[in-house]
Amino acid sequence: MRWFPFINLLFASLIAVILFLTFLLAIPKKDAWSPPATLDTPKTLPKSSFESNSLEGFHQGPFALKWSEPKMQLPDLQNVLVFYGLMQRPDVEPGKTLIHLSLAGQEEIVAFDVEKPIYLTYKRKSSTGQGRIFSQTGESENDSAYHFSENNSESPLWLDVALRGNSLEVKVNMLDERGEIVTSPAHFHLLHLTAHEIPRLKALGWELDSSRVDSTLLIRQKARWIGQDLFLEKHGGEEFAAVAAKERIDFLVEEPYSCFIKEGSFLVWEEGRWHEAEGRETIGRPLLVVKKKEERLITLELWDPQGKGKTLLTLVRSKDLAGFPNLDEEFKFIGAKTWAKFIVESHNARMILKPHDWLVLTEKGWVQLNSSDLIDDYVEQRLQGPLLVLSKLTKQNGKQVLTGHLFNTSRTEMETIELATTSNMTLASSYTLPPPSAVKCNNNFDFEGDTE
Repeated sequence: MRWFPFINLLFASLIAVILFLTFLLAIPKKDAWSPPATLDTPKTLPKSSFESNSLEGFHQGPFALKWSEPKMQLPDLQNVLVFYGLMQRPDVEPGKTLIHLSLAGQEEIVAFDVEKPIYLTYKRKSSTGQGRIFSQTGESENDSAYHFSENNSESPLWLDVALRGNSLEVKVNMLDERGEIVTSPAHFHLLHLTAHEIPRLKALGWELDSSRVDSTLLIRQKARWIGQDLFLEKHGGEEFAAVAAKERIDFLVEEPYSCFIKEGSFLVWEEGRWHEAEGRETIGRPLLVVKKKEERLITLELWDPQGKGKTLLTLVRSKDLAGFPNLDEEFKFIGAKTWAKFIVESHNARMILKPHDWLVLTEKGWVQLNSSDLIDDYVEQRLQGPLLVLSKLTKQNGKQVLTGHLFNTSRTEMETIELATTSNMTLASSYTLPPPSAVKCNNNFDFEGDTE
């Protein structure tokens, strides 16, 4: 028992020596000391937003951690993309397939060609910048959204689509920061979308140059279905041969114009008016399709630019109530100076006319179309009224008879006219009528005379 105090003293001394040695080792050497870093010491930003130098101390020593940079993954677009089926516009080229796609929470429905990639962008609603693919940490769906790239220009996120029966197969592709293609996870890379029906309000709720589109649109555009233009059929020549057998629709707006249609014709809206679609691009523009022509009614369909839906329109044939003027009251055939010159009296004024002269009855009286400008005005309907076309001078029952034909104001009706002379003037029997000739105006419009 007497050894215990000695043993306790020995342990206490050993502990004191250990503590002293530990204190000595903790004191730094003079040549190992360095000044603390100042505030203006440059720092290097991390190359990736996923990297952080807060783990730098764990890369060394016996407990070092292995660092691997997180890889980009595809976004989940299964509930973002909405497939609305095929575009049904009749102007889609044969062999080409267009589909309707939309994005959840957005009103826009866009038509895409299945043969071409479809590009997407991502942006915050509170930001004007585009191009990011993923939202930042802490962003909610209300702060950000996917959008179709403007004019389908290239972006790091795109879709390859293909029809599989009534569904749409979608391959989602993306480029990471190094330009490598990202295709994982696999269940986000390959999607299958079933077709939805386009809501009626989205299909019909649109405007044509600030005019509401509904069944009354053609009435508000002052459209009149006139019928076939007999004047162009008889005197239009080669320039108007393509429209000679078509129906004419006049639009009596501030600057009136006409369109010529038949069953199956397309009219495209461009620069504030309708145009025949031949030679014009129609996809992406309002399209008017002539579906059926009956005796008194024409049925048309108006498609919106994206082909989401159609509006049914009709036109009732208009009738020219003015009819024909009474030429017995308007003209008196006095006689002929020669076979090529006729003396005609109208409202106490005498005129000397010749074969193939044209006269239009206006509010100021009969106007002779003796210049290219006046002829152009009549052809383009800037000058309107019944048209008298003189043909030739004949002899019937011993009397000189001036023949020709008369068109009504709308040019949809024509009748043959004969004006007998009121005098006993005769011509030498040896004089023969010169052959008729064609008259051309400055727009290459051929005015062909009668050859009978």
